[in-house]
Amino acid sequence: MIETKHKTEWFWVFYGFLFYVVFHFGTMIVIALLSRSTDGFTWISYLLFIAGFLVVGSFIGYNSRGVTIREPAISAGLYVVVLFLFFFSRRGVESLTHSFFLEFSAMLGIGLLCGFAGGYVGEKLQEWKQKSPA
Repeated sequence: MIETKHKTEWFWVFYGFLFYVVFHFGTMIVIALLSRSTDGFTWISYLLFIAGFLVVGSFIGYNSRGVTIREPAISAGLYVVVLFLFFFSRRGVESLTHSFFLEFSAMLGIGLLCGFAGGYVGEKLQEWKQKSPA
């Protein structure tokens, strides 16, 4: 049964953020270093971005005690903001274009939704495991 009131477990927010860094950013660095061409790199990046948020969110929801659905979403949002600040610091003020903000907004929305959805799936898997006979 899913409870409606609970405190945010910052432990899982922190670990979720670290998992997002490792699985998304680390993977992007490896792909960029191994790739000789940037053709298709953007689509691979988007797919890994979405899959990473779903997988990490599910992992957190499944492995944590209690109800941790919003923690993956919080850590996903935090990761996207840090990613935005990283790219902004690398590109400078001239990068602050309308399309950059649209892309950032889309990444933030997708990250929050996928983190939340992954946490929900993980909680449902945890609930299903507890109900199944051992």
